[in-house]
Amino acid sequence: MRAIARLDDPVLAEAFEEAADEYGSKSIAVRVALKKTYVAGEDMESAVDEAEPAHDLTHRQVEAWGELREWAGVGEWIELEAAESLLANKLNIPAESVRKTLIKPLKKEGAVGVSQRNRSVDLIVGKLPTQEATTGRATTSSDAGRVTNEAVATDGGATMSELEAAETEGDNE
Repeated sequence: MRAIARLDDPVLAEAFEEAADEYGSKSIAVRVALKKTYVAGEDMESAVDEAEPAHDLTHRQVEAWGELREWAGVGEWIELEAAESLLANKLNIPAESVRKTLIKPLKKEGAVGVSQRNRSVDLIVGKLPTQEATTGRATTSSDAGRVTNEAVATDGGATMSELEAAETEGDNE
């Protein structure tokens, strides 16, 4: 069944957006809220299972993904250095730690991809995997393909370790 609802209350709309970010999709946020509110007994376990993220990302890493999604949009590109600067500023963390603490874990979970072009290195903003992805009912938070290394590699992409090696070589010159 598909349902559509309008949220005219800005507080409720903001809470809904936060829940969608927390659970990885608006659909899961609605299902969890409905199960917790109206369903009792054994089905509550399925609400809890569905609410558990299907990734090993910290809250800060999910917040970083949200900033990238807001800035560039899902499926869109942003230069790696611009992304690092944006995340360092928005999340108030040292720029040198962004790649290790935020981008690498996001890449590992398939939430971003990395592509090396002729003159730049770009991030491709993907979607957060959800619990549904692990059960086979969907592939990502909105039932679309997840950004993977394989998808990036078809257009000349490089792995994060290759990018770091190139960066280290550039620093030594």
